[in-house]
Amino acid sequence: MFAIETGINSSYSSILTNSVFFNQTLQHFFHRNGRGANITAPFKVHALNLCDHITKHASLVGAVNTIVKLPNNLLLGANTDGIGLISDLHHFYVLHKKIKSRVLLVGAGGAARGVIAPLIHNYNCNIILVNRTFLGAKKLVSCYKYMENLSTLPIEQLQLEKVKFDLIINATSADNFSNFLPYSLIHEQLFCYDMCYQQEGDTAFITWCRQHGAKKYLNGLGMLVSQAAYSFLLWHGILPSIIPVLNKLLKRTI
Repeated sequence: MFAIETGINSSYSSILTNSVFFNQTLQHFFHRNGRGANITAPFKVHALNLCDHITKHASLVGAVNTIVKLPNNLLLGANTDGIGLISDLHHFYVLHKKIKSRVLLVGAGGAARGVIAPLIHNYNCNIILVNRTFLGAKKLVSCYKYMENLSTLPIEQLQLEKVKFDLIINATSADNFSNFLPYSLIHEQLFCYDMCYQQEGDTAFITWCRQHGAKKYLNGLGMLVSQAAYSFLLWHGILPSIIPVLNKLLKRTI
């Protein structure tokens, strides 16, 4: 859709691979004149090591979701997940920049890494990060020691602390949250955001939120479109319109 809008002659399709053949698949793609690629989980951290140059943000988060082939045939790794999430939160007025917000970020992998700094830089928010393994959460938070408004708790302590959050962001691919997060987190004013997206039905996280009374929720379709638009900008030097494409995709899912 972006190519049609901008009049750029290009094709975009998915390539299935696995951890054994990931390096080979990527090399083969660029040897066949591939201009750019998006990298999905679980390869975002691994892809960083295959790039010749890394943007400052991608280096900070330790994960790459966009690769650009430079004129000298070297590969530049970037991460547009964060700006994709911010764009979607802004579009749906999820957080207010001038009002202090409390955010619970679930997960400590590449997806969570990519959004911590953009959230803190764009919003007046305190982030508490939780993960199935507390060690994983502490390790990620330690990478951002200079950010005073980022901390972590053991999951079992969430209920004891009785912290009321404004936004919960799921940055995991978990398919069962019943034995993971306390349902006491859900309240009427809470906004639940799943960075995951599926074409039909609600994601596991959104289903769990709705079952426990959440009234405001959103899946990762808007983030997907937004991060793709900023990847397109890196490949072609043009930022395409996000909202028209998102509206078309939303109509398809209704």
